[in-house]
Amino acid sequence: MLSERQSELISAFLDGEVTPRQRKVVLRLLRHSSEARALLQRLQENAFTLHQLPTKKLPDDFSQRVLGTIRARGLRPERPATLPLRSRSIPAWLGGIAAAAVLFLVATASYLFFAGFTNQIQAQNDVVELPAPRERPEPKPDPEPEPEPALNPLVPQVALGALAEFAEPIEIQVTWDKVNKPEAKTRVHKELKQDTSYHVKMSLPNHGKAVQNLQTTMRKQGITVLMDPKTKNLVDGKQPAAKTTFVLYTENLEPGEVAALIEQLGKDEKVVPANAAHRGSMLLAPMATEQREEMSDHLGLKKEKRLVKPPQERRLELPMAVLMDPQEQAKVKVKQGNKQPPRFAVVLAVMPGASVNPTANPAIQQFLKNRKPPTPGTLQVVMVLNQA
Repeated sequence: MLSERQSELISAFLDGEVTPRQRKVVLRLLRHSSEARALLQRLQENAFTLHQLPTKKLPDDFSQRVLGTIRARGLRPERPATLPLRSRSIPAWLGGIAAAAVLFLVATASYLFFAGFTNQIQAQNDVVELPAPRERPEPKPDPEPEPEPALNPLVPQVALGALAEFAEPIEIQVTWDKVNKPEAKTRVHKELKQDTSYHVKMSLPNHGKAVQNLQTTMRKQGITVLMDPKTKNLVDGKQPAAKTTFVLYTENLEPGEVAALIEQLGKDEKVVPANAAHRGSMLLAPMATEQREEMSDHLGLKKEKRLVKPPQERRLELPMAVLMDPQEQAKVKVKQGNKQPPRFAVVLAVMPGASVNPTANPAIQQFLKNRKPPTPGTLQVVMVLNQA
């Protein structure tokens, strides 16, 4: 059975409030105690459940309702009780005696001090020689300032590099012919680790083929893409789609999966032909609150179920070698393979002057029915595809 001290250490370890020495103690305890591992797992699950609870907000008239209840019940604040002070009278004769005693002590001390001082003066010579005044030294001239050392020419470059790192834009805009270049790929991978909610605006020569490409790639990633029949006809090119904008929304994606979707679009000749006069561009940026609200309207989400930004904190994942023995590792791998949660994406067709009716769209209804709460640390993505 775990002691109270061990339980407190495991709780502090989960919160990241342990010293390096305490961390080693906890890891050793987790390695050898199945009870400690079970406690850590329960604490993780409780923290995750609390994090998923909806935020409660008091109604706007809450203060008025409280005041109304106070008036209706005739409540009055109680005055704090005061303790009576007991006055004590001091006899007049006692004050006189104290004053006389103080006066006697002062007079005696004064006499003794001045008597000793007079005897010391008489013992000294009548003439007291004063020391000669010291000559003030002439002020020294201020030293000449030393020449400043020459600045290392690498310092400005380092400073500019640091400023450039902090001044990087919070969005990435690149043309499709350069989207798979090493520099662009590095920027995309780096940007996707900065946030959990992204808006990707794409201008493509063939945005219908791009939706088909995304559907194929996402199917390989285990994501089901939902479309109503009308949208599917527009994607397949059976109806004119030049002025149609396709909007794809999905959740619970890993950063690498989003980067793979973008890279695959740039490689598809049917989406971005090499000989196209205008290849279009891609803009990747964190999703603004207004964009989440607009997507919530497209999905017909009510106030208490509006889209929210997924939290960045992941559940604590420790190395299996630390937590369990090889037999337990094999059991966990089997369970993880059987419990892969299904993920879904929905594609909407938005036309100028027309609004999306969520209740009449079977794809939206199916998506909302199968939708899972966003997992902390995963990405929420809206892709807007326009014809270049």
